[in-house]
Parts: sequence; C-alpha cells; structure tokens
Amino acid sequence: MSSLEVPRRLLGVLLLLQSTKGRIRLADLRQSFPEYDTANPESGRRKFERDKKALAELGVHIEHLGHEEDYAYRLDPESSFLSRPVDLDESEMVLLAGLAREALEYDTLPYQTAMRVALSKLGVIPGKPGHLLVRHPVRDPEEVTDEMIDLLAEAIVANKRVYFGYAKAGGAESEREVDPYGLFLKHGHWYLCGRCHGADAIRIFRLSRAWDLEINDKAPGTPDFEVPEGFRLLEHSTLDPVLFKVHQPVTVEIRVDDEVAHLAGTMWGEPFDPASNTFQVKTSNADAVVEQVLSLWRRAEILGPKEVRERVRAMLQGVLEAHGESA
Repeated sequence: MSSLEVPRRLLGVLLLLQSTKGRIRLADLRQSFPEYDTANPESGRRKFERDKKALAELGVHIEHLGHEEDYAYRLDPESSFLSRPVDLDESEMVLLAGLAREALEYDTLPYQTAMRVALSKLGVIPGKPGHLLVRHPVRDPEEVTDEMIDLLAEAIVANKRVYFGYAKAGGAESEREVDPYGLFLKHGHWYLCGRCHGADAIRIFRLSRAWDLEINDKAPGTPDFEVPEGFRLLEHSTLDPVLFKVHQPVTVEIRVDDEVAHLAGTMWGEPFDPASNTFQVKTSNADAVVEQVLSLWRRAEILGPKEVRERVRAMLQGVLEAHGESA
C-alpha cells in the first residue's frame, strides 16, 4: 500500500463517522472498507485499531462502545480537532505553508480545494488555484463541476456575495442572492451554507439544484459581508437533510428487512416497532427520506403517507426515463 492510500482511507473513515448519527458498528466499517474485511475478523479489528490510533495522532478521537460481540465506535467531537480553535504562531504557519506547497504537488491528494481555502483564511495562499480532488463517492450529477466548487471557495475566502438560479425539491425555481459561509459534502452531495437575502436567514442549498453561479464583481478586493460571530459550519453540516425546511413537517412510516435494520437505525434512530422493523421519521424534506429508502432498494418500503409513496414512484420513473425505459 502506498503512503498516499493510507490517508485516503483514514479520511474515508472520518467522513463516514461524521455523517453517521450515533454509533457505527465494526461490521458496517468492514462493508465500506475492504481492508478491515479480513478472513480473520480479529485481524481486521486490529487493523482498524491501528488506524484509530493514527487518527488520534492527527487530533481525531474515536470512542469505543459496546463489547467484543458488538464492536461499535463513534466520533468524539469534544476531544477532536473538529471543535477546537486553531492557534498557530508564526513559525508554525511558515512550516504549515511549506508542507502544504509540497503536498499540493501531488495530484492524488484529497481535499486540495479545502486545503487552499483553509490556508487562505490563515493568510497563507499556496500557489495557483487547484482542482477538486475528493476521492470518496460523490453522487452529484455532472452539473456540479470542479469549477463551481472552486468559484464558491473563492467567494467564501473573499467574503463576496454570489448569485445563482435554484430549484427547490418540489420543483419551484427562483433566483438567489447569498452570502456564502461554507461548503460541505454529505451523503455524496455538495451543499452551500450561507445567508439567503430573500429569506434573511441562514439556508442550506444543494448544489445539484443550482445553476448560472456568479460572484459579485463590484468592488473587487472589498468584502461584501462578515461571517456572524459564533457561526460554526460543523453545526449546520451535521444537520440531517431530513430536517432541512423544504415543506411542512410530515411523519413518514418505513418498514425494512432484518438484513438492513442496523443501517436504518443509523439513519432514523430506534424503530417505532422493533418486532416489524418499522420506523417513523418526522421530516420537513421528504425527498431526503425517499433517497435514503431507495438506497436500501428492495429491502425497505415506505408505508405512508400516500404522497411520499408517490415520490418514490416519481423518482424511479425518472431513473427509468433517463435510461430510455418505461415503468
């Protein structure tokens, strides 16, 4: 294994832990990372423990839960770098800039854009703008381009307002004027978090529903806004998409097969009826729940309400039509 493959796996573990509600079992990690799915289960567990130790040295602490028959883990944000402010002296910043310039020479390095944004905020801008090089699964369509991500990163660093067209999950289209505060990737989709001028509130926008993105070109070099004191992107990026305010709240009832009950639990919490593996999910973004159900394919079914069941049919019909098929 090359030295670049190891950090990529560690980043994958971190992303999975960040995007999972509650705990995640070692069995689930084995499904996502073949390195842990060894013929001898204990060998795979030891390999993950070594990776856990390596992450701890990087400032990411993972808690061990459960017992030998049910190994489980969760991210400990209170003791990880994710929730701690970074305070670097001049010599540390010089060292960081030097290491970053060397690292950014490797085209296979994940998160080049994120690294440039972070270093720019520290006043250390390494070299020319790079390309987006995220190597874990991104499910957004081709419309979400590297150029779009880089343009938003530029606007975030410079505190410049952006304009774009946007379609809500229900299809309603509008023009948006937004002060961009941050970008994050969740469940394979890119999201922009910022203050929407139309709503006069912080909103989250899925980039696959945006188009014609432009940065305010007036007064270049002059910030258009200040990020509110106390704003933390982590608090918004860890918000479950099912809670995004797209419509009035509804309660969706879902039944799943035994084989995927543990995965359903990581998404929706404890089942409403454990005997039948039935879950009740209160959501103001039914499309997010439908996508989660479809990710389980034939092993999950929405029981109600009727309009949400129809969303499943509509999404599947769209997939069939895209491939020249009919229902």
